[in-house]
Amino acid sequence: MDFLHKIKKLKTVCDPETYSKAKLKVVRRLSRRSSKPLTPEFLVSQLNAEKAREIRSRYGIANPGIDWPKYVEFERWFSKYILRAKDLGLDFGPAKRILDIGSGAGFFLYVCRKLGHDCLGLDFLEGQDPGAAKFYTETFALFGLERVIWRIKPFVALPDLGAPFDLVTAFMICFDDHFEPHRWKRAEWEFFMDDLQSRMHPGGQIRLELNPGPGNQIFHTGVRELFEERGGIFDGSAYVTFGVEKDYHRRLRRIVRTT
Repeated sequence: MDFLHKIKKLKTVCDPETYSKAKLKVVRRLSRRSSKPLTPEFLVSQLNAEKAREIRSRYGIANPGIDWPKYVEFERWFSKYILRAKDLGLDFGPAKRILDIGSGAGFFLYVCRKLGHDCLGLDFLEGQDPGAAKFYTETFALFGLERVIWRIKPFVALPDLGAPFDLVTAFMICFDDHFEPHRWKRAEWEFFMDDLQSRMHPGGQIRLELNPGPGNQIFHTGVRELFEERGGIFDGSAYVTFGVEKDYHRRLRRIVRTT
């Protein structure tokens, strides 16, 4: 309590940016969701060792490059998604119901589940590389995760996904046809965002990571403006978050990287 009193006192003697960072650091320290160090080694140790070894042996290839067999390197991807979870503030505070769109092998959701969150993936199978689709199915089972099989299409509502969500994430988005001439424009995104936000708790957050298309273009004309109108906060050119105050993730990332 004395510590919290000192933080409140800071508000009267320092600038808003310094106070916000100090407050966030204290809240993160006092409300951690895991009593054990969240490391790639710890996450791997919680898996069925025999099944994990069999999956990695069956799907692993030498020098996979950017192809999907790169995901057999569990430690590498857990390391990446541990940081991503911390950047989103998922290592402290109350438990959340999380939807990850385009959930792939499930690394991000497994990290979230080990932090005590209620997680659901959404991904498609039809049209995927058959090997990748089978691998993702097996890793979801290995990680003890649930997912809904569904392909997102323009102007088509999502299926029944159960209870409302506190956080929706979509990393490395492909469902907007980013390499096609009919990449989503404002109308498609407006329909999608209306549908998505209708499935969220008040105060919920949405985190999108968009892929560049031809000519390194991130948005069609009017899409960025739509996101801004809906309160989207941009972090670089391809990341946008809804439901957070300006610079929240930047402050949090600085804390994560120094603790």
